[in-house]
Amino acid sequence: MKFYYFIPVLLLLFSCKEEPKIPITGEGEYFEDYEEPEDKWGFINKKGNIVIDKIYDDLRPFKNGLARANFKGKWGFIDMEGNAVIPFEYRGTFPFKDGLARIQNFDKKYGFIDRAGKLIIPDTMGLVFDFDSGRARAEQNGEYGYIDTKGNWVIKPAFKKCSNFENEHARVYQFEKAAIIDKQGEFKIRYEEGNQKMFSTKVDLVRAKKDGKYRFYDLNSYKVIKDGLFDATDFEDGFSAIEETEGKWSVVNMKFKEQFTVEAEKLKYGGNGNWICKTRDGYHVINAEGKRITGKDYSMIFAYNDGFAPFEENGYWGYLDLTGDEAMKASLLLAWEFQENYARVISKGKISYIDTSFTLAVPDGYQDAHNFSEGLAHVQ
Repeated sequence: MKFYYFIPVLLLLFSCKEEPKIPITGEGEYFEDYEEPEDKWGFINKKGNIVIDKIYDDLRPFKNGLARANFKGKWGFIDMEGNAVIPFEYRGTFPFKDGLARIQNFDKKYGFIDRAGKLIIPDTMGLVFDFDSGRARAEQNGEYGYIDTKGNWVIKPAFKKCSNFENEHARVYQFEKAAIIDKQGEFKIRYEEGNQKMFSTKVDLVRAKKDGKYRFYDLNSYKVIKDGLFDATDFEDGFSAIEETEGKWSVVNMKFKEQFTVEAEKLKYGGNGNWICKTRDGYHVINAEGKRITGKDYSMIFAYNDGFAPFEENGYWGYLDLTGDEAMKASLLLAWEFQENYARVISKGKISYIDTSFTLAVPDGYQDAHNFSEGLAHVQ
C-alpha cells in the first residue's frame, strides 16, 4: 500500500534533475565577459570643448568624417556630430580603405561594408585584412592569397605570409624565404636560397635582408643593385642611410650617390631633411648637408612632425626645432609628436595639449587622450 506514496516523490526527484546546459556562443559568449568601463570616451575640439559626449566604451580617430566607436560593447561608426551613421552591432570594426571597411561579427567571421553600412562582402570569411590598392589579404586553410573588392579570389592562397600591396607590388613568403609579386600574382622577384626578409615596396628601391646582410632591389629591373650592407634604412623623401663599413654611415640618393658620411651606431631619417644620429654618447641631429645642428647629445630624439621633434634629457622631455635649437626646454614628464599643430604632453600627472607656440592650448588634464585628427581628439 505504501508503494504508491513513493511514486510522487520519485517524479519530483526526476523533475528537479538539472537540465543539460546549452553552450553559449556568438554574442552571448562575448557579453558573458563584458564589463562596462566606468571611464567613458568622447571627442574634444582644439579649444578643449567636448563636442561629442563621453558615452563610449572606446573610440578611434576620425578619418574622412567617420570615427569607429564602441557603445555598450558593440562597434559602429559615428559622424562628426556624434550621430550613429553605421549601427553599433559588430564585435569589431576597422578603418575604411578603398571605400570598404572590414567588420567582425560575434561569430568571429569577417566581411566588408560600404560607407552606408551596406554589407558588400558577406561576413562569412575567416582571417582577412583591410583593402589596399584594390586587394585584401585573406587566409584559407593556413595559406594566404588576395581577394578583390567583390570578395572574389584574384590571387589564390599559396603563401605562408604576405603583405599589403604598395606601389603595385606585394611581398610574399614561404617560411623564411621572401619574393615579390605584382597585382596579377606574377612573381617579379622569386624566392632565393637562404633566409631573406623584404621591407616596404612603397618606393621603387626595396630594402631586403639576406643571410644577415642588407641589400636593395630595383622594382624596374627586379635586380639587386646594392648588396653587402651591414645595415640600411628604407628610402624616405628620396634618401636612405646605409652602413657599408661597420660604424660608418652614408646618406645616399636613389642613384646611391653619397650625400655625406658620419660615424655612428645608427642613423635614421628624422623628417624635414634632418637625420637623427645615435652614438655612444647619445642622440643628436644632422641636417641635409651632413652638419651637426644640435649643440649636445640627448637620451632620445624622435622624428620631426609639424616642424618639431620631441627629445628626452635627464628624464624630462622638450622639443627641438628644425635648426636643432631647443624650442621648449626639457620640463615635461612626457611628450608626443605634433599633429595638426597640437601635441599631447604630461606635465602634472595627466595629459594635456600644447600648440606650436608651446603654450597650454587645452589645459584640462585627461586620464587618456589621443592626437587630433580632422580637428577632433578622443579623450577619456
